Parts: sequence; C-alpha cells; structure tokens
Amino acid sequence: MSIALELNLVCKAMRHGCLIMALIYWPQLLAIGSADLTQDLLEAARLGKTDVIQALLGRGANVDARSLIGETALMQAAEKGHLEVVETLLGRHAEVNAQDKLGWTALMRAANEGYSRVLEQLLAAGASHSLKNRNGMTALIGAAYNGHADCVQMLLSAGAAVNATDNMQRSALMGASQRGHATVLTMLLDAGADVKAADKDHMSALLHAVFLGRGNAVSVLLDRGSNVLDENIYEQTALRQAAVFGHAEIVAALLDKGAPVNEASKRGGLTPLMLASEGGYLQTVDVLLAGGAEVNARDHSGSTALIKAASQGHVTVVQALVAKGADPALENGFNWTALGLAAAKGQLEVVQTLLGHGAAIDQTNEHGMTALICATSTGQAKIVQSLLDAKADVTAKTRRGETALRIARKKRYTKIVGQLIAAGARE
Repeated sequence: MSIALELNLVCKAMRHGCLIMALIYWPQLLAIGSADLTQDLLEAARLGKTDVIQALLGRGANVDARSLIGETALMQAAEKGHLEVVETLLGRHAEVNAQDKLGWTALMRAANEGYSRVLEQLLAAGASHSLKNRNGMTALIGAAYNGHADCVQMLLSAGAAVNATDNMQRSALMGASQRGHATVLTMLLDAGADVKAADKDHMSALLHAVFLGRGNAVSVLLDRGSNVLDENIYEQTALRQAAVFGHAEIVAALLDKGAPVNEASKRGGLTPLMLASEGGYLQTVDVLLAGGAEVNARDHSGSTALIKAASQGHVTVVQALVAKGADPALENGFNWTALGLAAAKGQLEVVQTLLGHGAAIDQTNEHGMTALICATSTGQAKIVQSLLDAKADVTAKTRRGETALRIARKKRYTKIVGQLIAAGARE
C-alpha cells in the first residue's frame, strides 16, 4: 500500500470516528449547555437579578429547571424575598406549587423567612397553603414558628388550616409557643387553634412554652384556657417542668391559675419544691414555699428537698428551706441525712449552715457512718475541722468497727490524722 493511500484511509477513519463520537456525546453536550443555563438561572434568582433572568429565559432557559436537590428559580427567589424576580417568573408561568426533594415549596420558603409581599403574590398565583414538606410542615407552621405575624394572618385569611400538624403532630400554635411569639399565638387562637391539643410526646402548647421558659407565651395560653394539669409522656406537668428549669415567674403564674403546689410525680414522688431545690433555684424555691409547698415532703427514696439541696451544695437554698422549717434530722431510705451527704461531698458551707441550725452531728447512715466519718473517708479536712469544732464524737465507729482515725490512717490523710488526734481521738 502506498503512503498516500494509507494517509487517505487514516483520515477517513478519523473523520468517521469523529462523527461517531459526536453522535455519542451530542446529547450530553446539549445537557451541559442546559445545565449551565439552569445554574445561571438559579443563581440569578437567588441574587435577585431580574434582567439576567429575562435574558436567560430569552435564550431558552427552562423556567422550571431544577437543581440537584430539586430547587427551582421561583423557590430561590421566594426564599430571598426578591419580589420582582418572583413576579417575572410567575409571569412566565413558573410552576407555583413545585416541591423540592425535601418537599419545600416557594410558598413555604417565603412564609418561613417572613416575606409577606412575596407570599401575597404566590397566593394570588394559586400557591397551595395545604402542601406539606417531608417533615409535615405547612407554610403556616413555618411562619408561626418564626414569628412572622403578617404572614400568619395572610395565610389564615387565605384559609390555611389552623390546626394542621407536622409528622410529630405539632401545630402552628405549638411552634409559636416554643418561640414565645405572643402576638402570633393570639392570632392563631382567635382563628380557632386548639389550645388543648398535644403532640406525639403529649406536649401541649403550654408544656412547650414552659419547657423553653417562654413566660409571655405561658401567660397568653393560660388566659385562653390551657390546662395546668397537662402531663407529657415523661410525667412532667407544667409546674414540675417549670421547677426543673427554675422558671420562677412561670411557676408563680401556674400557681395563680390553680396548679397544685405539692403535686408529685408518679414514679419518683418528686414535688416541684424538690426539683427546684436540687437545681439550686432559690427564687423558684421561694415562690413555691410562699405558695404553700410542703417543706418536709419525701420522694419515693425518702429524700426531702433539704437533702437534695444539701447534697448538691446549694447553700442559699438550704438556708431558705431550714428557715421555713425543713428538718435536718430527716433521713432518706439509706439513712443519710442532709448533713451526712454534705459532709461526704465536701459541701463546707452547707455543713456549717446545717450545724448552725442544730443538725444532729452524730447521726449515722446505713453503714453506721457519722458526718465526721463521712468527711474523713473522702478527705475533707476543712469539714472535719468544722465538725470537730462542733464537738463531733471522735470515738464513733462504723458497723465494721472503724473509727475516723483508723480510716484517716488507712487512707494516709496525714492532715486529718493530726486533726483527729488533736481532738482526742485514740485507737
């Protein structure tokens, strides 16, 4: 074969190959161009570039083209509040009820961000307020949760279902309660929101508001008929829940509405006073005591509010409780007193407070340990000295026959050994 003929055949083969390659990849080349237009359209919508959008649509961009997660230009513009872009896209017949892969519509995005003028345009174009995203959220729930009162009113006027719920059975009222949006709460209640409805965890709007300390929402809900005895699946009522978190003003509001001050949980027998005392919330403790809380009530393990406060080192709460008659001599189910627990845990100020209020210094726990032995066992030298100054019995023995001195020597607490010997301890 001549060189010229061989070159001719090679060229034909190359041309034929190029044609085949072009036929194979032409759809993808078209798709790449389409993807570029889509990306540019979405970016222009996000930035509010109306003129760019018009130019892109003029070049053949699909008004309803989607991103990888299913977003359209209308969704992007609505979320950013670009009214002119929204109007332009709607004028080009953009699909107003399109949903992305998470179920969000343009209406939901506008409502969630509080763009009422965009919301108005979308509703006028036929946007559905009843659609839900993957979590079951409606536009109204989103607007209420974020406190956008003008959007809430607009959606209610358009007929949005006020008691619609998401996948957790949470309504717009519950969402607004969580965030403390009192104005929105009033709107929803005026529109017929069910104040007594509860979600899957049996959390009513009131319980949601109490849990997050939304006092303004609590006031609105209590005035509109919320039940102060509502209880969630964890056996927390509004009052106990408020006490756990130390929401003193909410506690006062609940008591004013008739919440029983000494209500106790079924499982643990915990009262609001015990919960507030254990948390160290002095103001809440004061409110409960003023409301008639029983200061020496016991939970199912026998602990009192004083024992709980003392074990946590909440000295101001301990002072408030003993001032109201809390009995330092009371023991829990393991024969521990407030003094013994405070001594074991190194709560010096609490120990001194209890001693100053006449706590029985040599009372023993289930192991026969006095406060002095407890403090010695955990190496609390300052507390040991306070107890010795108060004339604690240095000869007392545990049920195993050990004195404080023997324990101190065994654990090599040299300082405490010296303190005990100086106080007359001998083996």
